[in-house]
Amino acid sequence: MKNYIFLLLTILFFSACSNKHLTIKALYPSNITEQKVSNIFVDELKNDNINQTLSLKNELINKTIDNKKVFYLQKEKKDADLIIEGEVLNSSLNSTFYYEEDFNNFRCLRYVYIDSAKTATCVEYARILIPCERRDYQVETQIKALNQNNNIIFSKIYSKSKIERECYRYPFSYSPFFYNRINLNYTRAKTQVNSKLAKKIAIEILEDISPHYIYQKIQIIDKLNNKYKKSVEEEFSDSILLLTHKKVKEAKQKLEKLNSKLNYNSYEVLYNLALTYEAENFLEQARLFYYKANKICKNIDDLKLINKAINRVNKNIINKQKAKLQLDSIQKY
Repeated sequence: MKNYIFLLLTILFFSACSNKHLTIKALYPSNITEQKVSNIFVDELKNDNINQTLSLKNELINKTIDNKKVFYLQKEKKDADLIIEGEVLNSSLNSTFYYEEDFNNFRCLRYVYIDSAKTATCVEYARILIPCERRDYQVETQIKALNQNNNIIFSKIYSKSKIERECYRYPFSYSPFFYNRINLNYTRAKTQVNSKLAKKIAIEILEDISPHYIYQKIQIIDKLNNKYKKSVEEEFSDSILLLTHKKVKEAKQKLEKLNSKLNYNSYEVLYNLALTYEAENFLEQARLFYYKANKICKNIDDLKLINKAINRVNKNIINKQKAKLQLDSIQKY
């Protein structure tokens, strides 16, 4: 009971001390330097027996941003802005076999009679070695993106892996089934798992060649450093609670009222207000409030947080502009 109470108090303590965050999304551009990339031809990838080509085509066809289609697949190279070529460099499964110690529930070493019971209870079982297998799956795919002049404008090698462990608990430690199963379903398991890894690679490829959203976890300033009236502190706490529950619009309304009440003199309110604008993708307005918070903040740690926010927003504004140019060129095409 004492241990339980101690554990509960520890959880509450760290929960109270941990920083509160809000997750926002930011629009980032494609890594393809060519501005207009709308029509794409995907050549069959070499050595592809894991549906890497098909996975990539499916991702391209279904790619949307703000409910708008981004890419159109073409059947011939001459109709494409971008040509994708490549090769599956590696699709492998390596197995290693080993043993783990376990209890043999079929063999008791020591019995005892508890409370004059007529039936003995086993208190010590024999130990046996259990055969186990570790399976290492690995996929490597190289992608090259070429423009209409057949010049390579992007190239990258993608890699994904997965490890599986399985033990075979049989009554006998040296089961012949274990040794005979090595080649059973080996190819099927390799193809199934590596095809799933190929899908993950396709998603990663798409993030490089398409404008996309990334998600950023941003720290909230959840305490007021200066002394204020209890009503002000309560309003601030309410706004923080709304932010932590992702109710950004309601939090922004409370923070705007509080900001006016405090005559723009609380950097904590200004910072969190900026955060709500950033979450709603109004980056210029967010930057304005971050700058105001920066001017009046005297706390060194919070000042670092504010400066980090300013740098982040400046970067996100540039990336948003680049991504919008890419998307506008697609929609005008």
